[in-house]
Amino acid sequence: MGIVFGRTGVEEPAFRVLARRPGYEIRRLPPCVAASVHTQVSGNGNGAAFPILAGYIGVTSAPKNSRAEPIAMTAPVVHTPVQAPAQLV
Repeated sequence: MGIVFGRTGVEEPAFRVLARRPGYEIRRLPPCVAASVHTQVSGNGNGAAFPILAGYIGVTSAPKNSRAEPIAMTAPVVHTPVQAPAQLV
């Protein structure tokens, strides 16, 4: 199970609440873009993934996606650590 961030004033896509349950909501969202990056975790944690995603959506420069269009950075952002396979040394 990953860690979900996004309750810190970050823009969220528009949604409609379909149902509320104790501890969660069921939401209907419009079509949207989801981008993912797979990196190997190093001593700095997940720091390698952010610059790749930022470049793709156009945070610090021209967007590096197939349409060269900026993509809004909205919540939620999901981080799921994956255990790397063991390597023989």
